[in-house]
Amino acid sequence: MKPAALKRQISSGGVIFRRHNSIIEVALVAVKGGTVWCLPKGLIDKGEIPEKTALREVEEETGLKGRIIEKLGEVTYWYYLKEENVKCRKTVHFFLMEYEGGDISNHDYEVDDAAWFLVDEAPDKVSYKSEKELLEKARKKLKEIEMQNEKVLNWEELKGTVDKLKANGKKIVFTNGCFDIIHAGHIRYLKEAKALGGVLIVGLNSDKSVSIIKPKRPINPQNHRAEVLSSLEMVDYVALFDEETPYELIKLLQPDILVKGGDWRKEDIVGSDIAKETLSLPYIKGISTSEIIERIKRL
Repeated sequence: MKPAALKRQISSGGVIFRRHNSIIEVALVAVKGGTVWCLPKGLIDKGEIPEKTALREVEEETGLKGRIIEKLGEVTYWYYLKEENVKCRKTVHFFLMEYEGGDISNHDYEVDDAAWFLVDEAPDKVSYKSEKELLEKARKKLKEIEMQNEKVLNWEELKGTVDKLKANGKKIVFTNGCFDIIHAGHIRYLKEAKALGGVLIVGLNSDKSVSIIKPKRPINPQNHRAEVLSSLEMVDYVALFDEETPYELIKLLQPDILVKGGDWRKEDIVGSDIAKETLSLPYIKGISTSEIIERIKRL
């Protein structure tokens, strides 16, 4: 018998997750007559990048559309094609994806079944060790994301939280902005704001709000901006508002200290008639989102 020929294959796939009734689930597919559960994946077509393949294969095999959060890692293994006498070295790129739409019942014929599983149970369900490890990594990352998402509250939730904090003697500091492209000026300003009290709340202009005051903006959508803000250690809570100003949100929360960045006169800061104390913290000269955008345009 001839020695087996060697062949290299590169595939891409994903761990797609959703929040269902406050529980995180991930989608798996069944193959080999339904006896093997695994992650959706497939070969990278000519001219495709791994990210595009991952999105395509996940949608084909599970019927679900998602957006990529980040790369989880790669898996490499060997397998043998007896009919062709070929030994294959396969590398699979895996990405963490957030569910955006679709129905899992619409999976294609290449898989026997597709189903949602609790993220804590999925590692035990899959058959391959490498995929168990990937799912464990995804589970840890999702817990980190959930901790960040706990900071992003609707107005009613935030009002209840603020009332409890005040009852426990906490000082509430409020600031607001678009935070379209986070830069060093934002970080220093938020640190200063946090240092003024115990709890820092950021009122974040929604996409609708930003478009009113800044045509052709935002650059980054509100869910991405909220995610970045909530990942910052100095930010305790984030709340979106659709209006041109956060006046109604400030009125609802009744913060102890109201902070605004830039050369604002206190009496011109929205909500200064509500907060017990209003402060204007100077921005760093030469650092602004608008200036960053203009520099990028000139490249």
